[in-house]
Amino acid sequence: MSQGPDANWDIAIRKDGNHLRVYKPLWRNLGFGRENRPPAPPPKIAGYQYQGETIQGDVSTLSYTPEATSTPGSVAPSNDDPWANTFPFSLTNTLARTLKSSPAQSPEGIKYHHARAVGAIVEIKPDGQVNHLGTGFLATSPYDGDSNIYVVTNSHVIRANDGKSRKELWLGYENPNSDPEERIALSGRPAENAGLDYAIFRVKDEDKARAIHFHPLQSNPSGSGFIGDDIYMPNHANRSIKGISYRDSSGRNTRILQMTSDLGSKYRNQVLVHNAFNSPGTSGSPIIDSHSHNVVALNFGGIGLGRAVNILTVWTDARPQLQHET
Repeated sequence: MSQGPDANWDIAIRKDGNHLRVYKPLWRNLGFGRENRPPAPPPKIAGYQYQGETIQGDVSTLSYTPEATSTPGSVAPSNDDPWANTFPFSLTNTLARTLKSSPAQSPEGIKYHHARAVGAIVEIKPDGQVNHLGTGFLATSPYDGDSNIYVVTNSHVIRANDGKSRKELWLGYENPNSDPEERIALSGRPAENAGLDYAIFRVKDEDKARAIHFHPLQSNPSGSGFIGDDIYMPNHANRSIKGISYRDSSGRNTRILQMTSDLGSKYRNQVLVHNAFNSPGTSGSPIIDSHSHNVVALNFGGIGLGRAVNILTVWTDARPQLQHET
């Protein structure tokens, strides 16, 4: 699968008893728009027979069963296959409200506290209809300290605008039967770069006191962290109430898997790949270091292993635009 139409796409193989299942995302977001997966024949797997394909949501699942007679020279996957009973990215997205009662100094309680700054980005139509667009978070810039508070999200999350609707960050939206605790208006022109896929709004002075109550996040002064670092990702996936992804499908801490140059040679190794829960709606989520609890990256990926751009790269690129506003 390293060549042909499937090359450079995240593909997961899972062993399910004697069966193999191949999971393929139908599209991905590379920071400059949505790219649909090109058509490709089912890959051949030695010792297995292709049975068919099913599609659920944005993921295609290809099923294989063992061949009755193995092809001479082929080797079927062994019982200690490292993919057995695992998945490359987390399928667990813990509801934030279930961590609310955790002791304040426990790992879960600290995660919940920092996740308070994360909210849903929504669009409100003139007729009152609400569309959930993605995730955003309150943050301070490493370049101006606490003098300003910002709302950070992806450019592609806020890009669509008919000129009549308004956008807001809904904070404390943790119960489907309750309204959000606060709504922060996204007004004015944001600092924005579609290539790095960020959009940053300055919180208005009259909204600062309400925003401070949710403890805006700080950025990691050393950049995006290192491969193997534990991370967590508060989010509003699937147009739903807040979740916090911090365990993978095997119960281990979610973490940074590698650094890539997915956004081009100009931003070499500025994109981190992670295995936190990744689904439509997680765009704009902060990737937070589990030890310092500082933001290390801005999530922009689609289905499959998550992609997130180094948060200091974002702030550095946005700095001239933010200074121009003052």
